[in-house]
Amino acid sequence: MIDDHVSRDKDIPSLNWDLLITFGIPMVTSYYPSVTKQAMFQAIASTLIYGKQNAVVVDAFKTTKQSDDLINWIVASCKKLSTI
Repeated sequence: MIDDHVSRDKDIPSLNWDLLITFGIPMVTSYYPSVTKQAMFQAIASTLIYGKQNAVVVDAFKTTKQSDDLINWIVASCKKLSTI
């Protein structure tokens, strides 16, 4: 039976996502293979999955600088972070 006056989908918030990707960072090591002069950690991505008000973050970063960038990115989204 179809409810004529209430849409069931009306109260379901749509989900969206956004991606923040860091640059690779230098890896400090005393050994480099002969063909390599510098080793790098790979770039890392964090995903912000959000609805109308709340958000979750999937994958956090390694360094303080990366974490500060992640925090600023989340704050700029104007969403309430509920889970990392």
